[in-house]
Amino acid sequence: MPSVSINEKPNKYQVSSDETIFEGLLKNDYELPHGCLSGGCGACRIEILSGQENLIEPVGAEEMTLVPLKDNMARIYGDEVKNKTYRLACQAKIKSGEVRIKEV
Repeated sequence: MPSVSINEKPNKYQVSSDETIFEGLLKNDYELPHGCLSGGCGACRIEILSGQENLIEPVGAEEMTLVPLKDNMARIYGDEVKNKTYRLACQAKIKSGEVRIKEV
């Protein structure tokens, strides 16, 4: 079963491949910051620290939100942001394996 670990915490949270990272963590009593939960606001953005290959590709609202979000973050925080992988927890799903994330 897919799992998520957060930051450097030792806990691994089991999630189903048919639910988003946000839903899976919430089911395990871990609530990430969020806004609209439909992929439009970017409030639930997370940085993928490892396991990016285990995620489905971003599409639709998530893809459209991530591009300007990452550009804006690069403008504010500098070019090092360009080398990081961000996803929206309300949209990202894990195909299999483990994904380690950081709250942003």
